[in-house]
Amino acid sequence: MHGPKRIVYLLAVEDGDMFLLFYRGKNDPVGQNVSIANPAFRSALDKYLMLLEGDILDGNIEELFSDQSAND
Repeated sequence: MHGPKRIVYLLAVEDGDMFLLFYRGKNDPVGQNVSIANPAFRSALDKYLMLLEGDILDGNIEELFSDQSAND
């Protein structure tokens, strides 16, 4: 993937967790307009939020970094 990208994160503010939902090119239907007004984005957002919920419930989450290192 070359060129400009759009990244969308879901941030769980209480515990500081961040989940990557999208990494899309600006020229695909989702990446062109990252807003709820875009039907392609809204559909993809619904899909990926449901997948994320299932992964959280199944414990299928990969931790990329931990705040523990900041406390050492």
